[in-house]
Amino acid sequence: MGQYTWYVWSSVGLVLASLAWLAINALWQHRQVRKQLQQVNPCR
Repeated sequence: MGQYTWYVWSSVGLVLASLAWLAINALWQHRQVRKQLQQVNPCR
């Protein structure tokens, strides 16, 4: 497992980074959509 450790950890790091990126993008889009909805419909 010694020579594969760096490969395993780099793939795990890439997967975690992409998941975090997707989560941040989803939260950001959700906030932007809520802002737009409040601008369109301010009575709520």
